[in-house]
Amino acid sequence: MKNGRCQKLDILGVILLISLEATYCLSKETFASAAMRSELPFQHCFERAAMDYSLDPNWLTAISIVESSLNPEAISTSNAIGLMQIKWPITARHLGAQSRESLFEPCFNIRLGGKYLRELLDEFNGNKRLAASAYYIGPTRLKREKKIPKEALRYLGKIEAQLAFLLPEGKGALSFQNESGPTESTVKMASKISTRQPAVGLGKETETIDRVGKVSSKTPAYAKGDLEAPQCNLSRLQVSTLKTHEPLEREKNFLSWLEKNSSTCGRHDLVKIKNQIPVWLGAADTKKVRARVDDALKRSS
Repeated sequence: MKNGRCQKLDILGVILLISLEATYCLSKETFASAAMRSELPFQHCFERAAMDYSLDPNWLTAISIVESSLNPEAISTSNAIGLMQIKWPITARHLGAQSRESLFEPCFNIRLGGKYLRELLDEFNGNKRLAASAYYIGPTRLKREKKIPKEALRYLGKIEAQLAFLLPEGKGALSFQNESGPTESTVKMASKISTRQPAVGLGKETETIDRVGKVSSKTPAYAKGDLEAPQCNLSRLQVSTLKTHEPLEREKNFLSWLEKNSSTCGRHDLVKIKNQIPVWLGAADTKKVRARVDDALKRSS
């Protein structure tokens, strides 16, 4: 009996050890991802707004990346302004802005975007898909539709793609995949929202974006601890590109990463990079940038 009991304890010990090791590895990866995300600009603003309005800060950041490429000076043709593309004057005044100029203040703009998303989440029973769709096309139009329109679905895909880059350890799609899909009854569950609240500014459309994968299988082996070794880490490229909104600096950061690391990327990853150019580079989306990416794609063939 003692031998049998010891054997069971040994097995339990092995299981516990494996579990602890897996938890440790995941914690290290999560910490590394969090440290990298902290390099993005205005993170304290996103964190504070998310806390005040009970939002996921990564979701809020992802929406801002899609809306403005994290450019606090962004202005759309429909007069949507700043990081969260708050439309002036109706939406902005509804949310508490007193002047157009105030929308260029990063933390204030993020706070207004967070406030509006909180309103939409409450109106649509906590459904992030519907809240984000309403943020993009307007709650009034969304309620008129029997299902989420195609342009809003593309917008949701872009947000999910940014979450996948921000959370490469596999939590990127959490915001959307654990919720029920958009249906006519889901949309109709929302109560009436004032028609005076138009959509927040619309970003230009780009190709549908695939979810980011793990580091390319072409990544070469390199010495442990060699942080400078080339590797196809697309999350690092996202942060490196977006950490400045100055176009020339952003272009420089993107091209520098590409020159150093593109040879370690498979074709699938290079296509993902190409699809992200409008989102990550914004005003720095130049012919030079696209030519360099196309050259990398040709070399990968």
